[in-house]
Amino acid sequence: MRNYRLSIVTVCYNDKNMLVKTMESVLNQYDGEFEYIVIDGNSKDGTVDVLKKYVQLFEDKNIAFQFYSEKDTGIYNAMNKGIGKVTGEWILFLNAGDLLWDENVVSWFKKISIDKEKSIIYGDIVHYSEGYFRYKKAEKIESITYQMPFSHQAVFMPTELLKQEQYDEHYRICADYAWFIKMYFQKRNFYYVHKIISIYDLSGISSTNEKEADSERYMIWDYYNIQYQKKMNINEDSYWKHKLKKIIPYSIVLHRRKRKYYTQEQGWYSSKKALIDSIKKGGL
Repeated sequence: MRNYRLSIVTVCYNDKNMLVKTMESVLNQYDGEFEYIVIDGNSKDGTVDVLKKYVQLFEDKNIAFQFYSEKDTGIYNAMNKGIGKVTGEWILFLNAGDLLWDENVVSWFKKISIDKEKSIIYGDIVHYSEGYFRYKKAEKIESITYQMPFSHQAVFMPTELLKQEQYDEHYRICADYAWFIKMYFQKRNFYYVHKIISIYDLSGISSTNEKEADSERYMIWDYYNIQYQKKMNINEDSYWKHKLKKIIPYSIVLHRRKRKYYTQEQGWYSSKKALIDSIKKGGL
């Protein structure tokens, strides 16, 4: 079996239209020397038929492609299944709806020379929501004790490390954060690259998930005995914003976003090109 430098893994369930966008993004890479694996949770919406059609498309581009469709117990159970299937030295998780930033991500990554046994490589991301794009630079790794400093879709993880310590499936939403903070306290090396890796689709976020995510984060912080002040890193204004977020219905938040949130003042642009032009002017 051939070993690749990079394996890209997508997990999905009943989301064939978003999956197609992700697969097209992967398919369009200039460098086809990588492995792509899709883990489907036994979807009932025709996802498997779509995957079968893409087998030939990936074969035509000489990209190693496999998919598996079976029932799972959640997203991290599916991700752990993907970890067990890959042969690449590094893994990038790109979930249904998420896109690689451009056609050069794989070729760029293959040029990086990093010790895969000790380093976790992370970069920047672009958020996408309701037709708008916003650049989000990763935070310093030290901020991991009170927030996720980067997006999961912008992290290259050593396969060997993930096979040794897979995601804790007791966490339904924050198992990735739990894994990264565990690696941080194990003093693993986190290596930041000032480059956009992926486009992260925010459409899957819901108020229910936010509440459960908050609960899981507090469980993680309590496990590592991280003090409350460090968890929130808040001033008085952001403290009340955090409290109000638990009270205000999510529908009102969405209305606010549509009315005034998606503006250039807030960092949002109505096209990828407009965002790129802005980034260039800012000297990214």
